[in-house]
Amino acid sequence: MLEDEDGKRQKVNAWEGLALSKESNKMVWSDTQTPFFGSNLIASGWNYLTAPSRLWVGDFIYQRQNSIIKNAREIVSKYDIGLIFLEPQNFLGENDEKVTFSAYGPTSNGAANTYLYNFKKQVIEHIRIGEGYQEWEGASPDYQRSFVEVQQDASRFIGPTNVELYLYDFNNEDLSRFSFFRGNEKNIHDLYLHEPVFSPDGKNVLVTIGGGDGWEINSPGYGLGILIINIDDLLLIYTKE
Repeated sequence: MLEDEDGKRQKVNAWEGLALSKESNKMVWSDTQTPFFGSNLIASGWNYLTAPSRLWVGDFIYQRQNSIIKNAREIVSKYDIGLIFLEPQNFLGENDEKVTFSAYGPTSNGAANTYLYNFKKQVIEHIRIGEGYQEWEGASPDYQRSFVEVQQDASRFIGPTNVELYLYDFNNEDLSRFSFFRGNEKNIHDLYLHEPVFSPDGKNVLVTIGGGDGWEINSPGYGLGILIINIDDLLLIYTKE
């Protein structure tokens, strides 16, 4: 429940996941009611033009009954960016300086682009990672890196079919490839890794195995299995090679 300054309460609808701070009780959510895209092109276009999609930040107050959100305020609107809908991902910084979020829609390259919201400056920062589809995933516990799902040849009107995982370094503004299922030939058995999250100590990564050819078979969030990867050992192997 969201409680306003007058003590009135109303239900909060949050689409997809929430961004939850590890440093405070702050949270960021999207009020998107449903993904805008669908088989009906007219309805999809109307959603992108008119349906609301905003990011909100608030303080989660735990109570044994009816926990509430206080001090809620809007921080990002779809109209700040384009014909898109919004999804938050992770807070960054020991003082909750920023939050990562992705913008999905036809005005984004490859149908998704990566952004930050800077709470101190109260500005949106577009992180230009490259061409095609780019979506934030899990950030490291030290806030220095974040996974990104990337498909460089994805179309803005079709979106991704097979993504690769990359690691983005916020200090160096550098992108390094993490998974290698796609090369010059067809994707290996149509497999790929997605939905990566770091362990609390930053030493391991949990990822989902995806497969199939397109969203009809393998819809967003769907998985064939999971892997736990020791990222320190993996990076050591890459260094030796």
